[in-house]
Amino acid sequence: MYKFLMLLLTLLPISWTVIADNQSYKWATDQRVFVVGDIHGDLEELVTLLRAAGIIDENNDWQAQQSHFVSVGDLLDRGPQSRDVMDFFMRLETQADLRGGAVHIVLGNHEQMNLIRDLRYVSDKDYLDYLSDESEALRMLYWQHFELTAHDKGESGEQRNLRDAFNERYPLGYFGHMQAFSSEGKYGAWLLSKPSVLQINDVLYVHGGISEEFPLTDLQTINQQSARVIRTYTELFNRLNWLNVFAEDDPYELRQKKLQEVIELGSIHPAWQDAQDFIAVDNAFDLSENSPFWYRGSALCHPLFEEPILQSALRHYNAERLVIGHTPTVSRTIESRLGGRVINVDTGLHRAYYGGQPMLLSLQKNQTQQFDGQRWSVLKPDQDTYRARYKAHTFEQWEEILRHAEVLSVEALEVNKTLTSRLFMKHDGQSFSAMFYTADDVPRGAKKTHYSDTLSFKYEVAAYRVAKALGIFMVPPTIIKTIDGQTGALQLLIDRSFDEEKRLATGEYPAASCQMSYQVNLMNVFDALIYNTGRNINSVSYNGDWDMWLDSHMSTFRSYSYAPSHLKTLSIAQSPSLKQSIQRLEMTFLTKMLGEFLDKRQIRALVKRRDWLLTRFP
Repeated sequence: MYKFLMLLLTLLPISWTVIADNQSYKWATDQRVFVVGDIHGDLEELVTLLRAAGIIDENNDWQAQQSHFVSVGDLLDRGPQSRDVMDFFMRLETQADLRGGAVHIVLGNHEQMNLIRDLRYVSDKDYLDYLSDESEALRMLYWQHFELTAHDKGESGEQRNLRDAFNERYPLGYFGHMQAFSSEGKYGAWLLSKPSVLQINDVLYVHGGISEEFPLTDLQTINQQSARVIRTYTELFNRLNWLNVFAEDDPYELRQKKLQEVIELGSIHPAWQDAQDFIAVDNAFDLSENSPFWYRGSALCHPLFEEPILQSALRHYNAERLVIGHTPTVSRTIESRLGGRVINVDTGLHRAYYGGQPMLLSLQKNQTQQFDGQRWSVLKPDQDTYRARYKAHTFEQWEEILRHAEVLSVEALEVNKTLTSRLFMKHDGQSFSAMFYTADDVPRGAKKTHYSDTLSFKYEVAAYRVAKALGIFMVPPTIIKTIDGQTGALQLLIDRSFDEEKRLATGEYPAASCQMSYQVNLMNVFDALIYNTGRNINSVSYNGDWDMWLDSHMSTFRSYSYAPSHLKTLSIAQSPSLKQSIQRLEMTFLTKMLGEFLDKRQIRALVKRRDWLLTRFP
């Protein structure tokens, strides 16, 4: 068995060399730069879009002259024509080059997945496209290996059943696909020559985004390192598979367990060194969720933390903007964020799968345009403060709506053992719900007990104003209002939200870990400021976009000069903007903003907690 495997391994040599520097990763041009998002094997939608934009003619030939055309990755998977899409781009590259233009392919996570044999999105129909690349001799070689392995494990059984198991695991065309995506194969070699990061003029292009872990070195080093990691991973994966250390379809956890067992056996095991090398490359940055292939923070996560990360990268490369794909936009149109410094072009081009709208971005000097398949229009940078708008209204507009809305009906509720009401309201044709808090219990001796036994609707309004002053917009719009002779705090109720208790019960989690971690960090900062010891799984909720919402603040604003005990070790993620917002919370500002709701002693304590928070920044 061992000699047979060693013979097979001669077919799988490892190359540790860096790919040759045969292309530039940084370009300058006065011509237009067209950009398309994730294609996912939908050649028909792509061709229709490019014809309408005049980039290709009716024969699908390049006619954009000296223009540049960028795909930000994910040519493959999900759609029916992944191989055809690659062939189309390979032909278009040559044509554009002959006419003085250029076609650029930035690698996406799905290209990476196909290269490293993570084939969860490759269908049997996709494999059939590679059947002509799969010789009978190659398939027989792998069948013999499969059969021998099953025999050694005592799993051979009937020959017919074993053959069925082999064909199920390795559909027709599987090994042709493997050959084509190997580092020496037609598509593998082509994709490995493509960058993970590209710069044209003052714009950076990556598939997913730029995280805090992104190495700020030169583009050549980044791209060559990425290719080397993918190449090494693939070759080690094949060797370990042939040595029966793990099977291709083993779950990740089982694969890691088997690798550890090999390492524990030491150098007597023929795969000992390969196993160590594989674990090392498997932990490489380029394969992690924070790599430019996978990171979603640039598209989804809070600007208070993403802005300094982005600004650092743009400054390093003397760039002004970042263009990404990977995360389908909510509107299924091209979207910008962080003041237009990030542009997301993943509009769900594969319409049948994502229900999107194929679109193109065009950049030229100071002109930024978008094409929807019919006409070009100016793409305006986002202007709103992040999350300062809910259902097309700003928070200030919601305050006015709450002031003037008509109460349609009332439902009595109990929130944290305190009676309150849910109001069904209407204003100017728009219906919505709101919570009406009326409890106001502030004993005479409150000052002597640090307000620890107080309960007041006024604190709900004060909490809203503090959150708004911080720029975190996590407390729903809240105002003071008198309804039927009763004064209280009226707070907008967020539609179709679910609380933390339900999230934990269902095990749901957002697409990017920073969506939750950043918001939890902001929640902790906020709770430390207002001295909130009552935060629980029912006072934290989320909407469909994973925006976190905070409520139940009637037992806050104690007059302690330090943070609650559970927050005393709080670490705050790097955010100069958040630090500046906290610094603004000085005595005069807070007295003017909160004086009608809080005692001076409470405000002085808030300032002291602010000073403590400022010492927690990195």
